[in-house]
Amino acid sequence: MRRFRFKPEPTGVRTELGDLERTVMETLWQHGVCTASQVHHLVSQTHQVALTTIATTLERLCKKGLVERSGERRSYRYRAMLSREQLERRIVGEALAHLAQHFPEALAVYFHRAPEEVSPEVLQRWAEEIRRLEEGG
Repeated sequence: MRRFRFKPEPTGVRTELGDLERTVMETLWQHGVCTASQVHHLVSQTHQVALTTIATTLERLCKKGLVERSGERRSYRYRAMLSREQLERRIVGEALAHLAQHFPEALAVYFHRAPEEVSPEVLQRWAEEIRRLEEGG
C-alpha cells in the first residue's frame, strides 16, 4: 500500500520547517543567542547562503513564534523560543489535534491497532517515555 505524506494545514506553529529553517534552528539550539551574522558564519560552513537569506529566515522564524529577536536594528540578537524537544512535542500535538478533529474514528483505530502497525522498537520507546513521564520526568 502506498503511504501518503501527511502535511497539516499551516496554522499556528508551522509543523514542517524548510531545510534552511531547520538548519538555522539547529544552529540556535547549539550556540544559543546569535546575531544574523553569527548564524550566517556558522551555517555557511555547510550551506552556500547569503547573509540576507539568513536574516530573512530568522525573521520568518520570529513570525512563526519559534525565534525571539532582541536588541536594535543592525545588532539584533536571536534565540530559539523552544527547545528541540518542546518543538517536537508541539508539532506532534498539533498533528494529533488535527487528526482527532478531522479523523477521530481513524485515529482511535490506529492507536487501538498500534501494536500491529508499529515496530516493536517504537512501542518500546513509547513505553519508556510513558514510564519516564509517570515518574515525574
